[in-house]
Amino acid sequence: MSTTHKMDWLRDRNLVLILVILASLAWLATLYQWQTMTCGACYGMSVACPMCMGTGKPVLIALASFLFMWSAMMAAMMLPSVTPMVLFFSRVSEHRRREGSSDAGTWPFLAGYLAAWFATGFVAFAAVKSIQSLLGSVPGLSQYNKLFAGGTLLAAGVYQLSPLKSSCLRRCRSPLDFLLEKWRDGNGGAFLMGAHHGLYCLGCCWGLMIVMFAVGLMNLAWMIGLTVVMSVEKLSRHGQWIGRVFGLLLIVGGALFLYKGSR
Repeated sequence: MSTTHKMDWLRDRNLVLILVILASLAWLATLYQWQTMTCGACYGMSVACPMCMGTGKPVLIALASFLFMWSAMMAAMMLPSVTPMVLFFSRVSEHRRREGSSDAGTWPFLAGYLAAWFATGFVAFAAVKSIQSLLGSVPGLSQYNKLFAGGTLLAAGVYQLSPLKSSCLRRCRSPLDFLLEKWRDGNGGAFLMGAHHGLYCLGCCWGLMIVMFAVGLMNLAWMIGLTVVMSVEKLSRHGQWIGRVFGLLLIVGGALFLYKGSR
């Protein structure tokens, strides 16, 4: 093995090791929050549960707590599936540096990717507060939890089969095409590329993420299951078809919830 190839292998190994450590820390933080922030009445952090969601706290404190929880969740769930993209980006950047072109930092790229998902935490927080406000104004709505869960699962399943989902998934599964089209030099450019890729990933996965609002935001079993599905979708040769099969299962599950909730 040449010196250059050995250096490349060591750099790739160290990068993967660091990403594995970061994902592990994110899962540990999520596990800690699951143990400390959920109540005995819920199977995970329920948006309808005042004890889980910290109703009554000052808005800024509640927002900071939620964003910390959300950031740990997103890092835990998304780092496994984005690792190949980060590794490929690192190789391209290093190749450009050796050819004398301006390179772009790998860590700014990852920071931009995670920043895109972090930003969705503000939207998620607003959705949670809106649901809580609605339930507070109309307490009788809580009896329709199954209908809400069924509608959410149904919407997620339909999106799994949509052309927009397929388009975003193709972008996530084709790192070379993405970098050829979106490449920007420098660390600032790397951050913007990471954020742009994060938006494609958001377009690919938001339908699955809203499932957490139906089953509980800190439902560990569903978090692990969805992480596996999202990773298989992006990394497996048959990922697109597996995602569609899962979408059909969500539609069936949503229909069952709607049926039970309407009785």
